[in-house]
Amino acid sequence: MIETWAPPLPFLKAFRIYTLSNLARYIPGKIWQLLGVAYLADKENVSGMKASYTTAISFIVSIISGGIFSIIFLYQNPLVRKYVDVKSIIFLLVLLLILIHPYFIVKLTNIMRKIVKRDFEIVTLRLFELIKFFFLFSVFWIIYGIAFIFFVKSFYSIDLISDISIAAIYPLSFIAGYLVLVAPGGLGVREGMVTYLLTFYMPLSVAGIIAVSSRIWFTSAELVSVAVALRVR
Repeated sequence: MIETWAPPLPFLKAFRIYTLSNLARYIPGKIWQLLGVAYLADKENVSGMKASYTTAISFIVSIISGGIFSIIFLYQNPLVRKYVDVKSIIFLLVLLLILIHPYFIVKLTNIMRKIVKRDFEIVTLRLFELIKFFFLFSVFWIIYGIAFIFFVKSFYSIDLISDISIAAIYPLSFIAGYLVLVAPGGLGVREGMVTYLLTFYMPLSVAGIIAVSSRIWFTSAELVSVAVALRVR
């Protein structure tokens, strides 16, 4: 989305802004990440309000794509198929896909603006651009889903069907952690969600260990990214 910024930033500088502002997620309230983006963007002579707006859009598109990914992969679990019919799944998928339209994205960002009490500089995005961002975020969730499968398998042996549906747990826990405004970085919420969902595949004790370990795994990756970002000038 840095292409919508004026002037557009080189990728490495945009990476630095996003990565460093991302640390503000660990402050309760969710607004701090947007404020961090605005502050760092202003230092690069980019409209902070515009940068905050496009960041808000990226959050929304990420949640939508993560929701779609989770529904598709979670439905591969026989237990889910037993209690949820395919019509309900199709309805949810269509509903989420409709939300990608610019009209609904503007409505959702306005709701987000009221929640965080932050004014944005409106950036007009075409449907094609939003679809492109949607697919990019979908690739992101697929990569993280596959990585999470291998992470879980390093603790507990699971079968192929479980492999596929377990990929949905990471995005679901991420979305839950983000939507709970008072949880800094989704702390506690994400681990609780991972633990609960993994208990359908393994003992509670193992699920709890994996949940806590996944937080350490993810935070470690964030710290590496921060270390790299701090070297970018």
